[in-house]
Amino acid sequence: MGRWAQRKRGGGGQISAYLNFIQSMELLSPSEALITWFRPIDAATVDVSQWSTAPSAVPAVSVDQSSTNVLLVSFDDDIDVETSVLYHGDARANLSPQVVAI
Repeated sequence: MGRWAQRKRGGGGQISAYLNFIQSMELLSPSEALITWFRPIDAATVDVSQWSTAPSAVPAVSVDQSSTNVLLVSFDDDIDVETSVLYHGDARANLSPQVVAI
């Protein structure tokens, strides 16, 4: 009979411990979402062009700091009829892409 593999492979090490990711999202109005991140985040490092929705691709028009780990993202149109909010950032510490259900 054959032998089972005796070597374990790990993936990624501790990288996930340092990545920041979206923890939750709350709609404040039909066109505004309060995005809570796992770790502190600076609104200056997140560009407005990195946010949109699916399936209609409604663009964000502003990203403002609400607290140390919370961003207020305002969109060009009502997003309460969309299925998800998409984040496609290039900040090294932020997990990207991310999809959050509405």
